[in-house]
Amino acid sequence: MKIFSMDNKLHQSALKLVKLFYLSFLMIIMSVPLVTLGTAFSAGYYTYHKIYYCDDERSLARLYFASFKENFRETVGVSATILVLMGILYINFQAAAKGLLFFSGLKFVFLLLLILLAVFGLYYFSLAARFTNDVKSRLIATLSTALLNLPITLFLFVLVVAGYFCVTIIPITFLIAPAVLVMLDHGFCEKVFRFYESAQQEGI
Repeated sequence: MKIFSMDNKLHQSALKLVKLFYLSFLMIIMSVPLVTLGTAFSAGYYTYHKIYYCDDERSLARLYFASFKENFRETVGVSATILVLMGILYINFQAAAKGLLFFSGLKFVFLLLLILLAVFGLYYFSLAARFTNDVKSRLIATLSTALLNLPITLFLFVLVVAGYFCVTIIPITFLIAPAVLVMLDHGFCEKVFRFYESAQQEGI
């Protein structure tokens, strides 16, 4: 019967769901030190891209750990820096929310900066998964990409907010949230990245 066929859409969907859970598991485990959060995301993006867009036949775990190891030095420093900045913004947000600062309205400014920093991180670590360059060049590319592709930046902004509320309201979604974030982020960022790839190939 076709329902048991490997090519059956239901079977393919179930298999993809299992792989997403497995990818999320790897990302969560490798994010435990926190400073490797960005590296774990970058490896997840790379793995998702290789499996579903490059038809790479290597195992998911092998792809993931190979990418994690390769990008570790270029991403862990930026990841730690972003986490520190987010921590500072969060402390100030809480202080403003509790009326400890001279203007309580600052809480909205700090909240906005928190979300924008998260969006910046998504761009940066996605770029790290797809392109090989130094940290300075990647930081510049991240900023220019975010500014030149405002519709995608807005989507990522909404994605960060929606993801936060989803995990907060339904905590169990935390188990698959990392891979879903990678999947949605990949769907939009790749439109930009493919343009960059074409430009590089043409020597623009």
